[in-house]
Amino acid sequence: MYDLQILKYERGYLFGGLSLEELRARFEELRITPPAGLLDALADDQRLNAGNERRTW
Repeated sequence: MYDLQILKYERGYLFGGLSLEELRARFEELRITPPAGLLDALADDQRLNAGNERRTW
């Protein structure tokens, strides 16, 4: 199943992605509790522009 809120052509041909704030809001809307440390790791990734780091959650 695809999340049509994310897959919008306005986000560009690769559909962009969610900002950290959008992701937090989407988790809340869907009542998803992310794994401990996930949002902090994403914030660090955003701040450091690290990208492509692999972790097992």
